[in-house]
Amino acid sequence: MQGFDDIAQWRARILSRLLAIVLVLGTVAAIPSVIVVLRHGVWTVAVMDGAALAWLFVLWRLERLPYTVRVLNFLAIIYMVAICLMLKVGPVSQNYLMAPPVLAAILLGTAPALAALAASAVILVLGIGHFQSALVDMGHDPLVTALLVALNFTCVGALLTLTCGTMLKGLSRSLDE
Repeated sequence: MQGFDDIAQWRARILSRLLAIVLVLGTVAAIPSVIVVLRHGVWTVAVMDGAALAWLFVLWRLERLPYTVRVLNFLAIIYMVAICLMLKVGPVSQNYLMAPPVLAAILLGTAPALAALAASAVILVLGIGHFQSALVDMGHDPLVTALLVALNFTCVGALLTLTCGTMLKGLSRSLDE
């Protein structure tokens, strides 16, 4: 990559740096997490952490893979972590479900970001029953509670996703000029 005069080159640069940073930060976060979850007998979270880090390492090293394949795999890692945490730990997974739409906006564009936002909302609705007791009493109908939580989540996610997408479209136009 010579110069960084178009958005595609900037996105590729961001992905490369992001993978390295997430690998380091993920390792730092995974070590105490694995120790704690193994003490509590939640070995599936420890396995998930190890699998996510291994997958991330391979993705980081395989720079020859097409850019879109690398991004989609990166997003899949985040979804895997979110779903595992949703099933084993609870509401903490919401943090992870917000990342794919924002990262997709930055790395792929607005349309893929909105698809990722929809996927995150669906995962949240389907998984909300696993942490129903951790939610504030919003009624006795779990489906209504799940839909309300997902609606609020989706509104915040759309705000972040559309802001990133709009900003990048403007920057791209500026670079083209």
